[in-house]
Amino acid sequence: MSNKSFLSLLFSWTVLWADQPLNWDTLPALPNQLGVAGSFTGVHQDAFIVAGGANFPLGVPWEKTEDGFNSPKFYHDQIHVLAKNGTEYTWRETEVSLPRSLAYGVSVPTPNGIICIGGEWQDHQRDAKNKVYQSTQGISDNVFVIRWEGSVSISHKWIAPNDEKEAVLDLPKLPKPTTALAGTIIGNKIYIVGGDSGDGATKNFWMLDLDNRHSPEKFHWKALPTWPGPPRTHLLVSTQHDGRETSLLMFSGRTKIDGRWKMLTDGYKYIPSQNKWIMLGPIQLKGDENPRCVMAGSISKMGTNHLAVFGGADGKGFLYLTELADQISKAESTNDKEKVSRLKKDQKDFLNNHPGFSEDILLYNTVTNRWSTYGTLPVKSRVTTTAVQWAESIVIPTGEVSPGIRSPEIWRMTPSIHGNGFGTMNWTVLSLYLLVIVGIGVWVSKKGKTTDDFFLAGRRIPWWAAGLSIYSTQLSAITYLAIPAKTFATDWVRFLIQLGIIACAPIVVYFFLPFFRRLNVTSAYEYLELRFSLAIRLLGSGSFVIFQLARMGIVILLPALALSAVTGLDVVMCIILMGVLSTLYTVLGGIEAVIWTDVLQTVILLGGAMVALVIMVLNVDGGLAGAISMASEQGKLNWVNLDWNLTDDTLGVILLGAIFTVLLPYTTDQAVVQRYLTTKDEESAAKAIYTNGWLAIPGSILFFGLGTMLFIYFQQYPSQLPPLDKADQVFPIFIVDVMPAGLAGLLIAGVFAAAMSSLDSSMHSIATVLTTDFIKRLRPQQSDLLSIAKKLTFILGVLGTVSAIVIASIDIKHLWDYLMNIIGLLLGALGGLFMLGIFTKRVQSNHAWIGVIGCVASLWWVKNYTDLNGLLYGAIGTGSCFIIGLLVSILFPQQQKDLRGLTWTTRNQD
Repeated sequence: MSNKSFLSLLFSWTVLWADQPLNWDTLPALPNQLGVAGSFTGVHQDAFIVAGGANFPLGVPWEKTEDGFNSPKFYHDQIHVLAKNGTEYTWRETEVSLPRSLAYGVSVPTPNGIICIGGEWQDHQRDAKNKVYQSTQGISDNVFVIRWEGSVSISHKWIAPNDEKEAVLDLPKLPKPTTALAGTIIGNKIYIVGGDSGDGATKNFWMLDLDNRHSPEKFHWKALPTWPGPPRTHLLVSTQHDGRETSLLMFSGRTKIDGRWKMLTDGYKYIPSQNKWIMLGPIQLKGDENPRCVMAGSISKMGTNHLAVFGGADGKGFLYLTELADQISKAESTNDKEKVSRLKKDQKDFLNNHPGFSEDILLYNTVTNRWSTYGTLPVKSRVTTTAVQWAESIVIPTGEVSPGIRSPEIWRMTPSIHGNGFGTMNWTVLSLYLLVIVGIGVWVSKKGKTTDDFFLAGRRIPWWAAGLSIYSTQLSAITYLAIPAKTFATDWVRFLIQLGIIACAPIVVYFFLPFFRRLNVTSAYEYLELRFSLAIRLLGSGSFVIFQLARMGIVILLPALALSAVTGLDVVMCIILMGVLSTLYTVLGGIEAVIWTDVLQTVILLGGAMVALVIMVLNVDGGLAGAISMASEQGKLNWVNLDWNLTDDTLGVILLGAIFTVLLPYTTDQAVVQRYLTTKDEESAAKAIYTNGWLAIPGSILFFGLGTMLFIYFQQYPSQLPPLDKADQVFPIFIVDVMPAGLAGLLIAGVFAAAMSSLDSSMHSIATVLTTDFIKRLRPQQSDLLSIAKKLTFILGVLGTVSAIVIASIDIKHLWDYLMNIIGLLLGALGGLFMLGIFTKRVQSNHAWIGVIGCVASLWWVKNYTDLNGLLYGAIGTGSCFIIGLLVSILFPQQQKDLRGLTWTTRNQD
């Protein structure tokens, strides 16, 4: 048996994805017991609203009523509100109705109300003489908002919370009355697509920017470039993130071409940032001979990169009935009564025994551009309705179950926690790994007797181990998950950033390392006092401590969320497991335990990733060469963006980012600098830096390659990629659901390893800085620093663990992001401070302070008032601090202090 066959056999045992289990239940049925089709639906203020719609209250349209009348379609103006009270749902009566009876428009839910657009209406007069209902009909261009604030209100204004009502303009009418259209919203821009404006299917594509609601000159519908395909009605439109940005996606529909109906099976994507459409190809599942038409179905976002299509009509019944109607018309024109009777009987038989619509739930992945099935609907499918997101669920209200027949049922779908279970073998492997790293802490603890042992491992760490530890420290679990996820969704443009250490390693070794080693410091920030002042030292160390304290919770929370999603283990348990074990071996063994566990973790990280890559290569068509060819054809291997701007990942931005993203942590981050100080001499420290640098090349190729191979793999096996809550779950999903038992445990151990490596580095480096820069410096009489350092490490481990649990339990992530941004402004100045200290002689403490203030102000302005790429922040922060500090020193010179051994030009002076 070949290796590929063997791996495929293992896959057949471990991949259990088929139809995904979805939790379906019903909410109270619509008060209109017949149900309606084409209603305006949405959620506002946690209330579910169904307004308008159409049905046949007198009976099915192909049969006469009891008194011999025809049975026309009636349009409604009622507004029904399903209110939630705890776990109870009740329909609330409302006296407010729509401006007129209306159906088949589009509704766009927003936080400030449901915007209802277009549609059609019919009015009926009973003609007793001819026993028919005479109808007048029309198409609407009206745009209005339905709100729920304990009661229903309808307005022609879209009013945000801080708006003055009088200053808000009425929503403009559509450029043309349109029905059977589709629409969605991106940001505050509403997009309307397709529909019938009175002469059949159109290529309408209009946009209304709600942010212009105060400007008469700008608040109007704008025509945008149309898609490169036929016009259509009954189309499906939604938005979803495609890995790069949120785009508009359009599928299916129907149209008439040269007098003949055509059922559409195509898809298109509109990219707002480029104002252009691209063709996505047919709606076709792997293994299907023909693409699918899903016209008049319902569509909704699901997860971070998926769209779910519920049901839809394949058009075969519509074409059959249309052909019958044409034949009946021709037979009537020739007065062939027998043929007319036979054809009408065929028509009634088909309608009375209509097979219904597709009950499949289809998934479309916006990254891989592939379709798969995701189970089936629990009841007969319905069309001309809207799938609405309500909290964590998707609600499909009422709708048409077959021609002329509606259902009042309201169905709710809640995605269940997916996964095949982590398995005994995987738990065994993971448990063994965790026991080993605790054992390392116990073993090393027997050596650590002094503060020098705890902080610097007695300077006995081999250069290669220190190099591996630096690499492991910089490669957090977030990075371990994020690089493959980012490359899966995009390309290799950010690859050069990972190679920045190759360019920066000589700079670090030649210009910075001598000062850390020759001055015999324990904390990197000791240099700032020697060169400037105690206040500057405390600024640097304080900024580092606060940032690391804030970061610790995120460092273990994000991988814990990913691990919980794929293993089924509770998030809090994941956090506690990582936090307790990291704290335990760090307290026991100090920096030496941290470094040796980092060495093991590096092996696990890289070894597990290589195994995953090999498995993917062996199980895709064409192997490695085929994967490279397919990735290249789809632009997934692009690694240079030659555009000229400072907002995108252009070559210039990437090169600057590569230098400063690497240079700053390798020169100002205690967690990294401390590794330089654990080797026996400067030469060994230099070797450690170069070891880490050269390891970055194969490591970067490996992790970027993983992302590309995940893309190719899930293109070929789309059903194995379920909707993900977070983009960075794509690699863990592959690990748990695809990889053989045992190997999956090894790779999940790698995620744990990366998270704990970051956490132990933060804990220990903070303890080192607090002990060295604050306690020892400010209270020199303090004894027993080793005991204090261990207690601090323990407290920090508890704080990091608890903060992760708090962030996971309470929705304060935005507050946390804000805090991190504020502290990041101060950290941006550290690189400038070290450069001012090393490369200038005239800059003194006061000048440095002004440089720091200028740096913080510059970064604050850039972050809040420009669209500059975040990769430039390091260069801006370092450059502004250096330039401002230097200029101030030239304008306002001060007497120099003794700088022997403290600057580049005086480095060899004693």
